[in-house]
Amino acid sequence: MKSLQHTLFVSLVISSLSPTYHGVEIIGGHEVEPHSRPYMVSIQGYNCKTKCYIHHCGGVLISPKWILTAAHCKLHRQFQVVLGAHSLKNEKSQQKLRVKKQYAHPEFDHIIPDNDIMLLKV
Repeated sequence: MKSLQHTLFVSLVISSLSPTYHGVEIIGGHEVEPHSRPYMVSIQGYNCKTKCYIHHCGGVLISPKWILTAAHCKLHRQFQVVLGAHSLKNEKSQQKLRVKKQYAHPEFDHIIPDNDIMLLKV
């Protein structure tokens, strides 16, 4: 019994460490009219293995220079913000922005989900 519990626990840990699926499917929702949500952004981290940017989190443009997202989305590596895309594939309508500064809520803690909010200055 202990062996089964150990195997299940290890499987759970490994599955939680696996990268998020980056496919084109929409889970539990439906596709919106193209470009009907111009305020939505994709926060993308650079993957050294694939040498490309990969979607990490979503965010919302709240003013021309500020994006609202979750504090658990904070990246410590090279990243970019993509605005104006209906698809994460390259589109002519996309704007790729550099983030100048990240401001996570000062009381955010990864263990407790409270205060999971962050501003990005672009």
